[in-house]
Amino acid sequence: MTQPHATQTPVFIAPDAFVLQGHELREGIGLAATSRFGDDVWDLDPINHQDQLVRNILNFPTLPEQFRVVTKELFYALLVGELPPGEVRLKQSSIRSAFTHVKKSMDWAHERGCRTLASITQEDLLEYHQWLLNTDLAPSQRGMRRRALRLFWVFRDSLHTDRLTLDPQRLQSWQVDNTQPPRRIENATDRIPEEVISPLLVWALRWVTNFSEDILAAREEWWALYAARHAMEQRKPFAGGQVSARLAALQQVLDDYRTARRPLPTNGDGQVNANFLARQLRTEPSFISRPQGRAMVATAVAELGLADGSYLFTQAQVRLDGAPWLPGFDYHRMPQLSRMLQTACYVVIAYLSGMRDSEKRAELRLMQHSAAATTG
Repeated sequence: MTQPHATQTPVFIAPDAFVLQGHELREGIGLAATSRFGDDVWDLDPINHQDQLVRNILNFPTLPEQFRVVTKELFYALLVGELPPGEVRLKQSSIRSAFTHVKKSMDWAHERGCRTLASITQEDLLEYHQWLLNTDLAPSQRGMRRRALRLFWVFRDSLHTDRLTLDPQRLQSWQVDNTQPPRRIENATDRIPEEVISPLLVWALRWVTNFSEDILAAREEWWALYAARHAMEQRKPFAGGQVSARLAALQQVLDDYRTARRPLPTNGDGQVNANFLARQLRTEPSFISRPQGRAMVATAVAELGLADGSYLFTQAQVRLDGAPWLPGFDYHRMPQLSRMLQTACYVVIAYLSGMRDSEKRAELRLMQHSAAATTG
């Protein structure tokens, strides 16, 4: 083994440097709560945007002691440092996989008696390569182990406490493997049977292409009434001078029911839904219970009757067999209809894209982040 290269003046990374600086963090996690360079264990979960992936950490105390600091420098460079030409920023799952292979490489170097990266010779690298060929690892795994060790050369400009002195890639036999890679195996998971997916897709497509416009129009009216709840709660008890204006507003709402020949809304016990009328008036329900308001409502009930629910004014435009596909949009059923439309959209996207659920959410978060950065 050759002697270590001349000692260089180390340039240390600050112990409190954030190792996830610049990464998009999971919702609800601030940078101050993430791992720092001086920590023995780095938690990568804050940058995990795919729920099917397990929590990943980089546990540096599992490495041979002489290689811990330089390995920290390597992974700090992989996570936040300036990338060498041709390199791309790895995702958190790839970072964790690289750590496993780096650890195996460092364990081998430790067992061979290497005390520093600089002390690793060409003979050591050839022995390491031969050792990999003698293992029962798949060719792809052996390639990952070679790549892991070479990372110390690729990122050598970011390493301050220790460095490799030669590029393993320049060794003639470094990339020679003794086994052909196995045939690529396709996903063996059974597809959803056609007799199951076909009716589901037909249902979803009908909701997306036929019913969505009606539901979105009704939801817009529903949301305005739903949001009126806050205004109703914040409104102060009305003064005498406001009574005439509110009575006029109530009369206008009742006239709207008359014009549309619509029965008045009811609640669960079959009585007039004063709360729903109050939402339409943007006022508190107690106003309608006052004598004048109660009399006006009673007159309208005698003329128009009572509905079997609290229906929005928005009407379904799509027709099935000559009749509206839905008799009316009940205020209390709108959240359910919205969820059904959302589910239908998801079914169509999932079927046509083949993406996993967590991948969709991750992509949407990234698109939202990019849009905010562009329009901000």
